[in-house]
Amino acid sequence: MKTIAHEVLDIESEDFEVPRSSYDTLEAILKKAKRVIDVDSEPIDILLTISIVLRSLCFNYKEVRLLSNHLQTKEIDCMGYSLLYHSIGEELGLPIAIALAPGHMFVRFNIEGKAPVNWETTSNDEVSDEKYISTFNISKEAISNGFYLSNLTREEIKAEAVHNCGIVKRAKGDLDRAIFDLNRALELNPNIIHAYYNRGNAKQEKGDLKGAISDYDKAIELDPNHISAYINRGAAKQKKGDLDGAISDYDKAIELNPNNTVAYCNLGLVKMAKGDLDWAISDLNRALELDPNYAPSYFFRGKVKERKGDLEGAKKDFEMYERLRKK
Repeated sequence: MKTIAHEVLDIESEDFEVPRSSYDTLEAILKKAKRVIDVDSEPIDILLTISIVLRSLCFNYKEVRLLSNHLQTKEIDCMGYSLLYHSIGEELGLPIAIALAPGHMFVRFNIEGKAPVNWETTSNDEVSDEKYISTFNISKEAISNGFYLSNLTREEIKAEAVHNCGIVKRAKGDLDRAIFDLNRALELNPNIIHAYYNRGNAKQEKGDLKGAISDYDKAIELDPNHISAYINRGAAKQKKGDLDGAISDYDKAIELNPNNTVAYCNLGLVKMAKGDLDWAISDLNRALELDPNYAPSYFFRGKVKERKGDLEGAKKDFEMYERLRKK
């Protein structure tokens, strides 16, 4: 029987080298789990035992996109853990599902006639839906459209795997193939919020600002609390010359998170472009209050000071920018 982890490895092997050892490691995990897990135990005990199995095989947390890499390096993130929990559940006939929060994946043990148990695979904790909503600022719209906090179907899990392949390709600069994968992911699941967002990022890098803004629009429609989509849509509008539209997006990002350094920095840059130099300085100062090590804020503040005639202040900001950039 092919578990979902087997299928994800097959998906990755279409474009990346997946050694036989990745499949062998997966089989060893499933074999050990079948040997030590008592399927008649309480759900929490079963989930804890799965954690013990994985950690006994020296799996340690690190964000790595591809399951095949997880299985080779024994460095694993929330998606890798979730795929292995789900696959162990499939092998043992246990009702373990996968669910999503923004930028995060976790598992859920479904209990007939009772509320399911949400399980944080990276910290071995039970977490309520309410906690996820508050921690990740999940919008009602993103929940009602069935994306966050819902059990993923098999096709939806495969869509996540295809999406991750696209992210890896984008990181390598292969934007066309990245967009191809993100298109495929959206064919499998048209409601993947982060696929629209990441496809927008790839399009923006290619210079397709209209296409990027359209994708950010869709991500925000599905999740009105998507701060990064507002920021990146603002950047695309800024490049198109729509400075007021960019300011509106950065203001919305700040409304959602008043401590967002990037939004304040970008806001200062747009206000500099509009000639509002005092307001630009104020926004860049706020960005540096929030993160004194965010190098771009020094660079742009230096540019504003230069335009205001404060050459000594500009020089100091440019020097700080270079120091931070070289770290």
